[in-house]
Amino acid sequence: MSTHIKTVQNLYEAFGRGDLPAILAHIADDVDWGVNADPNVTPPEKVSYFRRARNRDEVAKFYFEQAVELFEFHQFKPKAFMAGDQHVSVLLELELTARRTGKRFGFEEIHCFQFDPTGKICRYRGFLDTALIAAMNN
Repeated sequence: MSTHIKTVQNLYEAFGRGDLPAILAHIADDVDWGVNADPNVTPPEKVSYFRRARNRDEVAKFYFEQAVELFEFHQFKPKAFMAGDQHVSVLLELELTARRTGKRFGFEEIHCFQFDPTGKICRYRGFLDTALIAAMNN
């Protein structure tokens, strides 16, 4: 198993226990972190969770802290890990309840991580149904 796959598995385990410092320890200072949100379909003003983060503090605020505020996680299950030299992609199944609306929904996501030469995550993209998530929160 690649070192990068193990790092990503550790990130998911840390997320499950709510250990934000353990997650942030694996993220580069100048990370480029975001989802595939089309601003014409789901503008960041509607779901702040879709903003682009450019450093660890923004990743913590826009993604991990807001994820727990916005959603109750019932399932967060990695199904497959795929790795290249500096990349790891993960297929996940999720089931969430939007806290504001009480709507429960399930879907799949793909997470793509890129690692820098020091082994830190320097780029992340999440590929998901952003229109569904926006609708569940409104």
